[in-house]
Amino acid sequence: MIFKRAASQPALPTATTTFTFATNDLSGLDNGWSLTVPADNGQPCWVSSASAVSSGATDTIAPNEWATPVQLVASGSNGTAGLSQATVFLYRRAASSPSLPGATVTYTFATGAVDGISNGWTTTVPATDGNPLWVIQATAISSGASDTITAGEWSAPQKLVQDGTNGATGATGATGPSGPAGPSGATGPQGPTGPQGATGPQGPQGPGGPQGPAGQSAIPFVQDAPVPSAVVQYQTWYRPTSKEWYVATATGTDGWQRILGEVSALSVITEAYIADAAIGSAKIKNLEVGTIKIADNSISLLTQSYNASTRTSAGWSYEGYVDGEGNWVEPYDARVVLTSHSVYFEYPGTLYVWGKVKQSFPRDGMWFECSIRVNGEIIDDTLGGGSKQDGVPLLAKYAANAGQTLLVELCVQGDFTITYAAGKSKLMSDRRYK
Repeated sequence: MIFKRAASQPALPTATTTFTFATNDLSGLDNGWSLTVPADNGQPCWVSSASAVSSGATDTIAPNEWATPVQLVASGSNGTAGLSQATVFLYRRAASSPSLPGATVTYTFATGAVDGISNGWTTTVPATDGNPLWVIQATAISSGASDTITAGEWSAPQKLVQDGTNGATGATGATGPSGPAGPSGATGPQGPTGPQGATGPQGPQGPGGPQGPAGQSAIPFVQDAPVPSAVVQYQTWYRPTSKEWYVATATGTDGWQRILGEVSALSVITEAYIADAAIGSAKIKNLEVGTIKIADNSISLLTQSYNASTRTSAGWSYEGYVDGEGNWVEPYDARVVLTSHSVYFEYPGTLYVWGKVKQSFPRDGMWFECSIRVNGEIIDDTLGGGSKQDGVPLLAKYAANAGQTLLVELCVQGDFTITYAAGKSKLMSDRRYK
């Protein structure tokens, strides 16, 4: 038997192990399994077992021979029902190594009954028919009254015994006292090793852990009326009084370049302004246009939305997994959509998206995530922790095809109940055609 402590049912060893009969030593264990019960670390202790049988000094145990892990004991709670364990042997006579049972077998501990055996195998030794006798074994272990043994749990067939040939008749000796018994004949050669059994199905993937905190790739965001000093390139600055948005092309106070703002405040629209900025809703009347060139990403449509009501988030998303009882737990998406809007592309282009989330933590030590999704795909996200964080910025872009409608969403989630005040979280997108 082997042991391992884990919060949920752990994966079995993936490497082939070798058992030495003289020392009871098992080498080659991996995936954190050991021959002794690990020290208590607050997690349940799991147990698995396999049988070693061989005519040699050692036997190899393939990964698929280990029984499904069963929880042996858990700290701080009542112990689980005791385990019943039995080694099940099946026999068959055949000229060469026979195939393993193909169906699942049920073993009843109280009676020793084995049901569902196929491919000519039996629980008793068949009568002699001139063919060698083969044996296979598997381990049944369960806290219930019975255990199921799948096709992949049986060991490779081993030749147990075969009929010998009669020796030649010796010459009649002179009558006299009986001589000592002659030595035993030499042991015949070992029969060929049977084929290895089929690899069992891969176990289910365990649940994914929470995403770690974001690194240093976040883009700083400033909202202020005076001209700030840019800390890093591509930092953004929003001036509420004139509703202008800037991006830093260099650090310092002289590197700001306006990317959004009101056109009506300008007395003259220069060629440079039209090439580098964006024209949203506008009417051109009594204007003669000759030859004109429109630079890439110059035609745009701005769309903005915000959370109209106070929202809360509680809990963290996780992928589907199999629990300790063998039941499938459906995946859960805990993300809350604060605000969203749709953008339609008549022509191929790029959607630039900006988002800002303001939230209040109930206490220290909490984590939250805010993200931007386009048609269900997360294109930017950031993690945060601490007691409070305000004005968390997001900035991303998405390539769109002609005739495509994009649903843009500002999403949040946290590992505790977090409040998002009405009107404080905003989402803005800029549609630009190539």
